[in-house]
Amino acid sequence: MEILKYQNGIALVESAYDHSLLGQQFFEENGMKLITRLANLILSSHERGFIDQAVATRFIELFAKDIPSLKKSLKPGLKLLDQESDQQFGNTFVNCFKHNRKSILNYITFRIEELEEQSEEINFFSLIRDLLFTGYFTTEQGIKDLDYVSNIPNL
Repeated sequence: MEILKYQNGIALVESAYDHSLLGQQFFEENGMKLITRLANLILSSHERGFIDQAVATRFIELFAKDIPSLKKSLKPGLKLLDQESDQQFGNTFVNCFKHNRKSILNYITFRIEELEEQSEEINFFSLIRDLLFTGYFTTEQGIKDLDYVSNIPNL
């Protein structure tokens, strides 16, 4: 058995894998714009800035490249948002007015109570929301928002 070599606490094999993921592109430009618009609706801007300044949207893309099951959910989910947007407002989700985008999310979110089993839209929204919060609250900005102060000496 070969002993793993480490650099900055990360096995070199793992580091090489991470770099290979970072070099790939999963979402097209429009997909990333849609995720950013969606992210800014789910976790609104505040005095510390916008969600996209915390790089949480890139976290979603990284996870999509790393976890095969997410690939099967995320792109079709984005497509569903665009289809719903086109049906209701005659435009893509990215190009709709903010109040129209909110309307679509409210439609998806509040349908949960009406449906016996969850639809694709609801499952997608749950997934993207969970990934977004995980991505955001593991960034420096998100940790500051939590007021998390553990691992700081002499508190």
